[in-house]
Amino acid sequence: MRSIKQPLRKAADMSEASIYQYFKNKDEIIVDCVKLYFNNLQTELFPVLQSAKFTMDQKVEKCLKFAKRSKGQAKFAIQVLTSPSYGKLCAPVTQEFLQNLIPVCDTIAEQ
Repeated sequence: MRSIKQPLRKAADMSEASIYQYFKNKDEIIVDCVKLYFNNLQTELFPVLQSAKFTMDQKVEKCLKFAKRSKGQAKFAIQVLTSPSYGKLCAPVTQEFLQNLIPVCDTIAEQ
């Protein structure tokens, strides 16, 4: 995986030293980025998917729009989660996300 220092510094608009005031190391930054992606999924899509006021077509449309908008984040998360070492580091975050996803799937199945 290529270094994330430059893109992260640019996105955060702060120096590398400043970034490390908030994080212990690169691993912690990467895990937090994956957690942020999962949180965005939960915040934006889970309520839509569980809502009875949207048709299935509308739900799919909203999911596709989210996927298009967050394509770079999704690619990063997939790269991280498929890496053996980072996959293990992110296991607690992934487990929490999957536990939160179960009720959403149950709701969709009932509709």
